[in-house]
Amino acid sequence: MSRSCMPAQPHAPSEHKGDIHMNNILRSIGQAALAALALSPAACSTSGTTATAPASQAAEHNQDDVDFVTNMAQHHQQALDLAALVPDRSQNDDAKALAAKIHDEQAPEIDRLHALGREFGAQSMASTDMGDMDMSGANGMVSEKAIAQLSGLSGSKFDKRWLGLMSEHHNGAVKMAQGELGKGQNPEVKQIAQNIVAAQTAEVVELGALLEKISADN
Repeated sequence: MSRSCMPAQPHAPSEHKGDIHMNNILRSIGQAALAALALSPAACSTSGTTATAPASQAAEHNQDDVDFVTNMAQHHQQALDLAALVPDRSQNDDAKALAAKIHDEQAPEIDRLHALGREFGAQSMASTDMGDMDMSGANGMVSEKAIAQLSGLSGSKFDKRWLGLMSEHHNGAVKMAQGELGKGQNPEVKQIAQNIVAAQTAEVVELGALLEKISADN
């Protein structure tokens, strides 16, 4: 009597075991998909991109950059040589100040131009004798003969000749720098070229004004 009154225990749905089996199958498929994704090229793209990243922008350059840093270093060196003639030959304080300014601007640029040349694989010109190069007349470069004549002058005659030669020399540098701006690739080299255009264009005006003043006084 008591046994017949006990409530019947509910039975699990007949699909229960089937659901568990299906879940296991789906879980296995999902794990397999994740494993395949991890091995795919797309999953490796980040590390691959880092390993094969292009060279830094500072190292990017073309042949125009190489030619510019090499030739401008030589050009600047002659400017320093010309500036060095002034203290012992000129009696004009403005001329002496301009010569000192040219030295202070261009000496550090020479060092940087040589460093860039080495970075680009160009042959260093640090030890090159300017007298061994046939560059007279190119881009305002002053010939050995003209430098020898200048060295023999003093006073206002020296000043006028020096101002004229240095003005031509600066104009040549500006022309070289403009060529680099048009054809070069390296950002730092192009910035140096831009600085040269700005600085030496302004100095040409100073050189011309001083030449006019000295010529009027003598």
